[in-house]
Amino acid sequence: MFRTIDSLRQNKLITYKEKNNGTCIVSITRAGKKKVKEWDLEHMIIKKPVQWDKRWRIVTFDIREDKKKARDALRRMLKRLGFYRLQRSVFVHPYSCRPEIEFLCSLYDLPERDVLYFSTDRIPNELFLKKYFKI
Repeated sequence: MFRTIDSLRQNKLITYKEKNNGTCIVSITRAGKKKVKEWDLEHMIIKKPVQWDKRWRIVTFDIREDKKKARDALRRMLKRLGFYRLQRSVFVHPYSCRPEIEFLCSLYDLPERDVLYFSTDRIPNELFLKKYFKI
């Protein structure tokens, strides 16, 4: 256990201080919090409701070139979550997913103004998208 704690400390994921009475106080660092969020990505899914509400969720983004890595990571995650890519920076999904998008924006440190999430009841190529999503 001490090797694990020391490894986390050396990787700057936690800090710990020993008190005079021999107990230790362990704190997670900012880098550690980010790592925890990254680990959650492996299990992230968008839950399919029993019945579709007939609304399309659109995610569109305009992320500066100096945030290219974050932009590419967001694009990869949207694909992994099952979004359909309408255009290079426009993705669509039939199910509610605002918390997931907000989580990704937080993880990749993307400002709200750079990533837009909205829903609509009409979308071009709707028949194709219904077939694609099997709804």
